Amino acid sequence: MTLKQYFLALGIGVFFAFLSLVVIILQVNPINNPFWGPSLFYTSFFFTVSGLYAMGGFVWRVRVLKQTDIAFRQVKKTFRQGCLFAAVSAMALMLQHARILRWWSILILIISALWIEMNALSKEEKHHSRPSGLPPLS
Repeated sequence: MTLKQYFLALGIGVFFAFLSLVVIILQVNPINNPFWGPSLFYTSFFFTVSGLYAMGGFVWRVRVLKQTDIAFRQVKKTFRQGCLFAAVSAMALMLQHARILRWWSILILIISALWIEMNALSKEEKHHSRPSGLPPLS
C-alpha cells in the first residue's frame, strides 16, 4: 500500500467515523439505549480521534519537524500515538460519564499511555539499531 492509498483509506475512514459520531450525538437517546448509545459513541469517538491524530501527526512530523525517516516508520509512530491519545481521551470520557473522573485517574491514564509509548519506542530503537547481519543478543 502506498502512502497516498493509506491516507485516502484513512481519510475515508475518519470521514465515516466522524459522520457516525454526529449521527449518534443527534439521533441516539442514551436513556432509551443505556448500553448501545454510549458504546457506539465511544467507539466512533475513538476512531475519529485516532484517525485525525494519525493524519495530523504525520503531517506535523514530515512538514514541520522535517523528519526524513522512512515514511512507513512515521506512519507507524503516529498511528500508535493516535490510538493511545484516543484511548486516553475515550477512557476519560467514560470515567466522566460514570462520574468517577478525578485528577489522579487522568494522571494514571497519562502515565500508562506514556509507559506504553516508551516501551514501543525502546523496542523500535533496539530493532533498528542492530545491524541485520549480526546474531541477536542473548
